[in-house]
Amino acid sequence: MFGVNPFGNQKAARTGDQIDAQVTAARGLLNQAVMAANNFDNIELQMSQISQMLQQSQDPGLAMVAMQFNMLQGQVDNTQKQIQASLQQLTPILQEIDNLTNKIQN
Repeated sequence: MFGVNPFGNQKAARTGDQIDAQVTAARGLLNQAVMAANNFDNIELQMSQISQMLQQSQDPGLAMVAMQFNMLQGQVDNTQKQIQASLQQLTPILQEIDNLTNKIQN
């Protein structure tokens, strides 16, 4: 047949396989990033516990420090949520790339 190059299909399939491998690697890194972002919960808990201990003190200066810990805890929580939201948006993008490479391979 004219215009049909069986070697071109093999090249496309190999390229699709390479893209799939990169998507798999990206998914692994994404999972690691999600776990790291979730670890902020432990930091927030420790900050909350420190704040509670400081609030129990009769020293007004320590009460101010406790308020600072509460504010920092809120900032850490907001940052964590922003990171998690961004990471969640990557999952469907990687799936779409995988779906498109399946079209190349088939």
